[in-house]
Amino acid sequence: MGLLIGCTVASALLTLRTGQQAKEGRVLRKEMQSVRMESGRWRKEMKNHLQGFGAAIQKQFGDWRPSKAEQDVGLLLLKGFSHKEIARIRQQAGSIYHKAGLGGREACLSPRPKREVGVVDRGAKLEGRRLEVGQDGHGSSPPLAWRRALRHGWGTG
Repeated sequence: MGLLIGCTVASALLTLRTGQQAKEGRVLRKEMQSVRMESGRWRKEMKNHLQGFGAAIQKQFGDWRPSKAEQDVGLLLLKGFSHKEIARIRQQAGSIYHKAGLGGREACLSPRPKREVGVVDRGAKLEGRRLEVGQDGHGSSPPLAWRRALRHGWGTG
C-alpha cells in the first residue's frame, strides 16, 4: 500500500514539474521571438546608420578630392589601422603588383585584362621578360596570373 501511495505522489510531482517546464518553455519562446524582432530592428537601424556614415565619408572625400590612394589610406585609418600597419600593407601590395606585372589594384581585380597589363612568362624568372596578357597561351586574367605565380613559387622568396 505504501508503494502505491509513493508512486502516486511521485507521478503527481512529475506531472506538476512537466507542466511547469512546459509553461517555462512557452515563456522562453515568447522572449526569444521578442529578442529576434528587436534584433531585426537593430540590424535595420544599424544598416541605415552605416549607409549614412558611408555617404558622409564619400561626401567628405568629394569635398577634399583626395587621390584613390589617399582614400584607401583614409578608410584604413577609419577602420582603426595604425600608420605602421598601413605602411606595411601598402608596401606589400606594391610589391605584389610589381611582381605580377600589374599597374595596381584595379588591374589586379579586373575581370577582363587590359592589353597593356602583363603577366610573367612561366619559364622566365620573375625579373625576366614579361608578355602581354594572353601570349602565354592561356588568356590569363591578372588574378589567374597571380595564382600561377604563387603555384610556381614566385614571390615567396
